[in-house]
Amino acid sequence: MEDMLVWVDFNDQETGYGGKLQTHQEKRLHRAFSVFVVHEGKMLIQKRAEGKYHSAGLWANACCSHPRKGEMLPEAVSRRMKEELGIAEDSCHPEELFSFIYYAPLGELCEYELDHVFLADYGGKIQCHPDEIAEFRWLELAELEKEMLEHPEKFCVWFLIAAPEVLRLLKRKKKYYREEDEVTKGEETILYLREYMERHLSEDLSLDVLAQKASMSKYHLSREFKKYTGCSPIKYLITLRLDKAKALLAETEMTITEIAEKVGFSDLNNFTNHFKKQTGMTPRNYRSSCEGTAKEDGEGKKL
Repeated sequence: MEDMLVWVDFNDQETGYGGKLQTHQEKRLHRAFSVFVVHEGKMLIQKRAEGKYHSAGLWANACCSHPRKGEMLPEAVSRRMKEELGIAEDSCHPEELFSFIYYAPLGELCEYELDHVFLADYGGKIQCHPDEIAEFRWLELAELEKEMLEHPEKFCVWFLIAAPEVLRLLKRKKKYYREEDEVTKGEETILYLREYMERHLSEDLSLDVLAQKASMSKYHLSREFKKYTGCSPIKYLITLRLDKAKALLAETEMTITEIAEKVGFSDLNNFTNHFKKQTGMTPRNYRSSCEGTAKEDGEGKKL
């Protein structure tokens, strides 16, 4: 039976399902993932097999595919890393970095994906599936960046979009990428935590959890975080959540309860209280004000 791909809207909410060819012929936005594998300052890239129905012979990240209908992203990532690269599930632990949407016409087909980008640290044996991968290389990060700048025609379109952002994030991690103007260890940790918060807003991010991620005591984390940001970790997190909530209120039709949960507030009253404290209005009133402003702007009235 053919694998069914997951069609989604701009918020990654499922809208339907279809076969791979149908999905690409009908230009359906669908869920996908790209896994970047790095180890000791190098990145693993693969050359797509000549038999692939699009982007054959071009270079891309280590693994890229789609989750099946009913399959969670982490399960799909583990499955495809095993199938394409021979990497066992317990050999590494990919972490999601970010997601993006791109559209790329490919003759009679097109790629229209909401692509979830994962990063894994793995330096073990690679056993490529010949139907998927023609060859692979380990490149120094600076060497990869140079090659992408000089020969973009050699790379897949999604890789050219995602790789620069992945490289930017890796530059902040001394473990992978060192520069002359290195940040201090404390600043590097705080940068990592801020990015982690942005990627995991909906999760339970208590001070205990953040301290564990930073490998610091709660007291030390609070002191270091305030040193570099001017506020406590929890205050910073609340601000991130409220900023995301404001964007969702203005740009989507999600209910206020759905938005509260998506940005990490399990209690609606708590969400409303924090929102009103920051903006001076309730979430409902804020949404109404955004709709009013958009209407006035559209009618050419003075704002």
